[in-house]
Amino acid sequence: MLRKFVLGTLIALIGAVGGVLAVNAWEQWRADGDAPVRTVGVPTLPSAPAAAHQLDPRTGDLNSRITTAAPQEGVAVPALHPQVQAQGMEIVQVIINEHTDSWMWLGPALAAAQFSFFEDLSGSCASALGCYNHRTGEAWLSLDALRREHESYSPYEGPSSSDIVLHELAHAYTRSTSNGNQLLNQFIIHYAGCRSDRDGLSTDRLAEELLADTMAIAAMRATEDPSGLSLSSLIKTPALAELDYGYFRTGGFDGCLADSRVPDPALLNAIYAATFDCESDHALDVYEANQGPYALTLPSDNEQTILKTCYGVECDAGNDCRGWSETDPRQTAASETIQHRNCADGIVTLPGLGERAGWESSCGRSYVPDDVECVVDLNGNEVNLDYAYVVFAGEISEDGICVGLWCRDQTETFAMVGGACRNRH
Repeated sequence: MLRKFVLGTLIALIGAVGGVLAVNAWEQWRADGDAPVRTVGVPTLPSAPAAAHQLDPRTGDLNSRITTAAPQEGVAVPALHPQVQAQGMEIVQVIINEHTDSWMWLGPALAAAQFSFFEDLSGSCASALGCYNHRTGEAWLSLDALRREHESYSPYEGPSSSDIVLHELAHAYTRSTSNGNQLLNQFIIHYAGCRSDRDGLSTDRLAEELLADTMAIAAMRATEDPSGLSLSSLIKTPALAELDYGYFRTGGFDGCLADSRVPDPALLNAIYAATFDCESDHALDVYEANQGPYALTLPSDNEQTILKTCYGVECDAGNDCRGWSETDPRQTAASETIQHRNCADGIVTLPGLGERAGWESSCGRSYVPDDVECVVDLNGNEVNLDYAYVVFAGEISEDGICVGLWCRDQTETFAMVGGACRNRH
């Protein structure tokens, strides 16, 4: 009887220890050979002295390697000097600023994330570049995580500091907001039964990593310049099926029939619908670059998703876009905003006339800046206040005639003849 009691007690202890170890297990973010970013239950880091001061033998300067108490469990971990911590946050903020115009989730994510920076991560986060604690909300980054740059022209092929920071922020958003939790539930349902035996990820934890990867992919892709004349629009970024990103790779996970190479399009659309800012400059840029039948380039995957999410326009691979409508209030508002933006601030290129201020592109007199002396039409004739078509800046000549600056500046081609700007040829 006693032996049964002792045996039962040992089994219970073994089960409890196994449960703790399972919670503390780390999980890799990247594929084999890439620098990992890990998520953990409760990282177990060794304790350290309150502060250790060392004299640099080369300079004689006193370098402080200050130790702070981690927010969870009262565990002391060796952190970097407060000035380095501040510099780390500055880098994180720069990365966030590159994407906040397009994505509404980054502000709440930053408010929820508790960033700390280390020379190297220890314990269950050892050898990782970044580590996120789902229980406490802490995000830990090594300095190497902030030094990584993309080795390719493509801005989302990673790993880079932007990929890593966005991935960790996505975890913070998922953990701390109802929208993030709803997105996670969609990923859990879609990838039910999926696991990553190679990386030691359970079904639910794999869904968390796939969501963070997808949010990072979407954010990086939205940095594309949709301008019809830009190099990035002519050299289109690879389709999602061509990526090898994070857990999305051939044979990336097991146990289910879901595609392991790419994010599911419906889930990607859900992220845009929940967190993309359709009133952002980037959304307007995409709308303007693809509006109407005269678009110069095929819309990228990112542009297609924005057109569908924000304006109800669906495009297929052949650039056949359906849904343009003069009565859709979203499209009407976007067109009016684009016209005002171009007329008031933009720079346009007119054939044979070079770059001109946006208000010179068929905007009319209402947008003429106050410092313009007078305005002329395309023929160089001065126009009155009621003229509502394309106008150009001019100046009053010595004989009191309004001379268009473009006519004055291109004397080899144009000349003022009979009060109008005439072509010399």
